[in-house]
Amino acid sequence: MDEQSVQSPFLLLSDKVRSWVNQQGWTTLRPIQEKSLPPVLAKDRDVIISAATASGKTEAAFLPAFSAIRTGAKSTSILYISPLKALINDQRRRLLSLAEALRLPVTAWHGDMSWEDRSAYFADPRGVLMTTPESLEGFLLRHTSLCYTLFNDLEYVIIDEFHSLADSERGFQLLSLLRRLEVMLRRTVPRIALSATFGSADEMVERLRPHRNDYPCTVVSTQDECRARFEVRTYLDVPPYMRKFVEEKGLEQLIQDLYRLLAGGHNLIFTNSRRRTEEIAAALAKLCKEEGREAEFFPHHGSLSQEFRQSLEHRLQGEKPATAVCTMTLELGIDIGNMDSIAQLDAPGSVASMRQRIGRTGRRGETPLLRIFLLEGRMNNKAAVQDRLRMGLFQTLAVLSLVKEGWNEPCAQARPHYSTLAQQVLSVIAQYDGVRPSALYGLLCATGPFAVTQDDFMVFLKGLHKRELIKREENSELRLTETGQQIVSGTDFLTAFRHAQEYTLVSNSKILGRLPVDEPLDEGQRIIFAGRAWRVLYTDDAAMTIQLDRDTYGEAPRFGRFGMSVHDRVRQKMRELYVKGAIPEVYCSYMARNMMKEGRRTFLNMGLNETPVLISSSTIYLFPWRGDTFCRTVVVLLRLAGLAADTMTGVVEVRDESLHSFRTELYDLLSGGMPDIPKITRNIDRTLQGKFASFVDENLLAGDNALRFYVVEEAWEWLKDLADRHLSPGHVNFF
Repeated sequence: MDEQSVQSPFLLLSDKVRSWVNQQGWTTLRPIQEKSLPPVLAKDRDVIISAATASGKTEAAFLPAFSAIRTGAKSTSILYISPLKALINDQRRRLLSLAEALRLPVTAWHGDMSWEDRSAYFADPRGVLMTTPESLEGFLLRHTSLCYTLFNDLEYVIIDEFHSLADSERGFQLLSLLRRLEVMLRRTVPRIALSATFGSADEMVERLRPHRNDYPCTVVSTQDECRARFEVRTYLDVPPYMRKFVEEKGLEQLIQDLYRLLAGGHNLIFTNSRRRTEEIAAALAKLCKEEGREAEFFPHHGSLSQEFRQSLEHRLQGEKPATAVCTMTLELGIDIGNMDSIAQLDAPGSVASMRQRIGRTGRRGETPLLRIFLLEGRMNNKAAVQDRLRMGLFQTLAVLSLVKEGWNEPCAQARPHYSTLAQQVLSVIAQYDGVRPSALYGLLCATGPFAVTQDDFMVFLKGLHKRELIKREENSELRLTETGQQIVSGTDFLTAFRHAQEYTLVSNSKILGRLPVDEPLDEGQRIIFAGRAWRVLYTDDAAMTIQLDRDTYGEAPRFGRFGMSVHDRVRQKMRELYVKGAIPEVYCSYMARNMMKEGRRTFLNMGLNETPVLISSSTIYLFPWRGDTFCRTVVVLLRLAGLAADTMTGVVEVRDESLHSFRTELYDLLSGGMPDIPKITRNIDRTLQGKFASFVDENLLAGDNALRFYVVEEAWEWLKDLADRHLSPGHVNFF
């Protein structure tokens, strides 16, 4: 590279790093890399680097970091944290030649690491340590005395895919660990967070270093307007009760189009369930076989073996045609190469997730291509309200509209994260073999990530004492009891989160399948599975089963309630599209445009531009035009009033009620005042709560769960407004 042709930021890099860049044949640094150089090199601030997937964020962090670290360091200079082992291995491969040019080792430390490699790191801990939050927990807890030696020269912490950690148990665990490490080193270590998407820069700054005081943070971003090309195709699905009269063609046509458009290339097809993944992959593989082609369509999801998934990932990076039909497993993680296009089956629910998927294509400087394939039901009087409104299509168009606007979901509402706090309290006490309560509070709450008051923290500690996990010595230090020591010594203690639990669905002693459950389920609640509607009889938490009964009350909506949680802004955008949104002629198929017209016509005929309440027969439909968390909260409150309420795709249904009886029950609920939080959270199963939730005081845990799953005050105010303004006969539409 001719240095005169490169902008001045390039000259800020060290001679060895610049020499390595020249050897790569790069003609220029990418915009995000140039913008990141000054703040990272300054070493006096945190830096958030945000740009699209494959824009060079990794080098944006490591080029200046490698330039700035001190020569002659005898311990780890850069600590890299990733949520995925596969991403650690991939990033190590990408950094090896640069590190070798600087004569620095790069160590990937995770569960698959051999004892030989571990011993080699302990013997020479210089350079870069790449690990997970759980492994860092192991360092502080199991190798406490060594940590002073291993991290004494630490100059940077680099956190990859920070947006995926920010709101999670793992994220709070990581932030706690980094604070503990800084207290051990008695100095602040700059944090560099890499993020493909985020909603609010201010929120991410606060998430990266809570209680940052005067320590600055610079946000470097190249989030430009989305330049992707979209295609939206819709197909008519035949409902189950009509299939003996009408031949099913919609799914067949969809699969034929997938094959015609994607065969011979490198693509990703995202679905909303493992069942769908296997179904589509098998159908496409069958078409390959029928045409005498080598197999090139393969499933990729979490239930498959690691060996199978890695084999497919390697093939995606090669020359042979390969298309992965996947769930969320390929949304984050390793660089799988230059995808020709992305396909999405069924309506997307998350804007940030959609943007992440789009970033997997268009890597040769070409315009990214996203195709969305939707199965929509036939329009008839038996169809569910959601399908008559074409809500799957309108949700898709709302998500794409927000992608183009550059909007992303913000961070979840702040909450205490008591489960992870319990883990960290036990870990810190074990690390130091005794800690005073005031020191614990200062480390984990006052300067750490947990937003807990001193009074609540004392209640929290009393809860741990009541459960005989900690004890208080005469000198006021807290120590672990024998039970506490056993828990901390367990092999599973280092992990702060619980994997999403899959329940077996059973009806009349017949196993229907398995379903991941990540939100509360109540008895009598309606769910959609395998295209049919079911009622929850009861949930057996111990046996991990859900007993179901067929629901014969009306037709099931075409797209069900499980999937990514939909944000308020998506539903509000949907309503905007119903009221006045232009039909996107450019990227919608002819059938999709007609279906959008049908949905808008139905919306206006139902009077939903004027009222949020519809009544059909003995069912009341409420349209808050809010996200899934809000609708779930409305349902919980209505169930406390004895009403048979459910929510599907943003619509709240109240069954077997007249307008008069519904109004009476709602007024009775509101006149009694807002229910106590424990009543609202009483049906949250153990498997949905934090991993260490059983250690937490019941009242504190109820408040935490309420903030995690509900927005009680907002939903309560909406119900009050509904009762005051929309429940008189003149404000309700019947259809």
